[in-house]
Amino acid sequence: MKQTVEIKEYSFLAQAAYAVLVGVAPLDRLRETKAALLSSPNSPFAEGQADTFLSRYELVSQYRDFPPDRVSNGFSATLFRDLANPNRVVLSFAGTEAENDVIRDLIITDSGIGLVG
Repeated sequence: MKQTVEIKEYSFLAQAAYAVLVGVAPLDRLRETKAALLSSPNSPFAEGQADTFLSRYELVSQYRDFPPDRVSNGFSATLFRDLANPNRVVLSFAGTEAENDVIRDLIITDSGIGLVG
């Protein structure tokens, strides 16, 4: 059963990495992080999911290789701290997104993964 719980936990962390969290103000981090999770352009959380996630994790930092004010494709890495164990941090990655670059993402990258690993 622990493995199922861990898979769910890691899926939430991966889903959260798709939200645009760059620029979330430190003084209002909880409210702004929740709003970003709910309005994620690619994989938004439901309100209950966001509440559950934020009761367990806090945003430490996020890096995105594109400006946070537009939806684009690209690499994103987000660092979360486990509130139950503050010494545990989790680095979560979001992959590229095919929405704006079908040739690069679906044809070149995905084909390369499928063909050569």
